[in-house]
Amino acid sequence: MFLLNQHLARVLFDSGADKSFISTSLASMLNIPPITIDTFYDIEMADGNLVSTNIIIQGCTLTLLNQPFKINLMPIKLGSFDVVIGMDWLSKYHANIICDEKVVYIPIDGEPLIVQVTEKKKPDEKRLEDIPVVREFLEVFLENLPGLPPVR
Repeated sequence: MFLLNQHLARVLFDSGADKSFISTSLASMLNIPPITIDTFYDIEMADGNLVSTNIIIQGCTLTLLNQPFKINLMPIKLGSFDVVIGMDWLSKYHANIICDEKVVYIPIDGEPLIVQVTEKKKPDEKRLEDIPVVREFLEVFLENLPGLPPVR
């Protein structure tokens, strides 16, 4: 999660994307008028569908670890991410994605800005104490059940 024009956004760094994209829902919140360009871009989505667009939103500000970066984004319908950062932005800022370290290195004034990529956390497993009735009568419930009761 990073800030895009002061809006919290779920961001995907995608070295397989030629351009950078923004979800149409987040794009409508930016209050930046989109620009129509002469060239249509055909985008193949992860599900195999093709989307075509000739609209771009220029001059957005993406803030990574308190460091602002300019980014141009093409609004399209996205699934679970608000912004997809593609090769246009990655190459402009000479970013390196190190997959086995799950980091993105972006050189700034000779020092690397290191963006740690985190995976979506799985919801914590429920514990007995999380159930209101059990919490009220915790002494009645065994901490570890020894197994199923015998067949009778």
